[in-house]
Amino acid sequence: MLYSRQFKCRYLNIPGCGGNLFSSKLRLQEYSEFVDYDYSFGLIRNPLDRVASIYSSFDDIFKLDQTFFDWIKNGNIAHYIPAQHTFNTSGFDMGRFEDIHGDTDDFWYNVCCELYLQYRPFKKPIKWAKRNYYNVHYDAHHANIVAEIFKEDMETFNYTIQLI
Repeated sequence: MLYSRQFKCRYLNIPGCGGNLFSSKLRLQEYSEFVDYDYSFGLIRNPLDRVASIYSSFDDIFKLDQTFFDWIKNGNIAHYIPAQHTFNTSGFDMGRFEDIHGDTDDFWYNVCCELYLQYRPFKKPIKWAKRNYYNVHYDAHHANIVAEIFKEDMETFNYTIQLI
């Protein structure tokens, strides 16, 4: 859990779902004893995008010369990435990472309104927020492996595989 004393908010930090993005904007930090907050929010993300994003964030030493497909086949995903549906989201305003697109109807705009912040879109497009960005990383076989590992997330949050 990440908190901002300045904005009196807490962010449910599900790995691969925008924690770094919001941490920089709201100066979020981990506080074990901080409980004075007015707004709670978090993001979920398409499991296929999450997996591709997390793999891309690993440094080359951690990747151990494994390609993205090798990393999927070797079963490393479930070890490093907890399923989203296992997080307790009750009491949180949950948005979809895919709904951060720079318009006044996106989730970031809603967060700004709740925190009484002046809305400023992110300066550059968020490449991972583009819907179905995972298409450039997967073939059908590997997409199905990831979808099966995160089957409950796919069903719980109504995500589907839509390869081009």
